[in-house]
Amino acid sequence: MKLSKKIIVLPFLLLILNSFAKDIYVSKEGDDSNDGTLENPYLTITKAAEVAVAGDTVYIREGTYKETLAPLNSGTAANPIIFQSYPGERVIITAMEALSGWIKDSGDIYKTTVPFASLGQENFVMYNETALDLARWPNKTEE
Repeated sequence: MKLSKKIIVLPFLLLILNSFAKDIYVSKEGDDSNDGTLENPYLTITKAAEVAVAGDTVYIREGTYKETLAPLNSGTAANPIIFQSYPGERVIITAMEALSGWIKDSGDIYKTTVPFASLGQENFVMYNETALDLARWPNKTEE
């Protein structure tokens, strides 16, 4: 008798926990001071990742998002936090940033200022399809 009660109670508890799960929306037209609803989405995936908890689904509207995904909370096997594109829309998430403001230094050497982010990884520059090491003054050294 006790086992059958547990079998009945467990799905009921899971149903209750799932009822608190919410949908969170992100859009390039949003604002991080919004409430994350479809009508008032967040601007960044970062903001959604700060508020999402186990069982939540983050719908990302069409666009290119230049940020990294680092959720503050964890999901569970039964209630993961899901990040997905909004149905039928194309989403690109990239930690890469286009550089501008190139000026000729000398000869065939050009330079620009690179805003560094603390990503805990080595920085590099892409030229078309080729990854290049960053040159650093006075010298780039391997750590």
